Amino acid sequence: PENSPQADTRQNKTEQDALRYALGQLMMEADEKLGEIPQGMQDAEQEMRSSADALGRNDPGQSVPHQEKAIEHLQQSMRD
Repeated sequence: PENSPQADTRQNKTEQDALRYALGQLMMEADEKLGEIPQGMQDAEQEMRSSADALGRNDPGQSVPHQEKAIEHLQQSMRD
């Protein structure tokens, strides 16, 4: 129904930022071992940042596509 309250996604921004931080740690480890950060990880980090920004604006509709792209980039990075 139109009058039902929407969930407040601003709290989810913190969770998304924590995931992005964990990815940052993996990126540093990859850099140490490979001598570079895989592009897929870099792209995923950027998508996660955009997702967190959307959640912070309480706009989950704009967050979801960034989350999906982040997953795609991470999967590609694993394949590479």
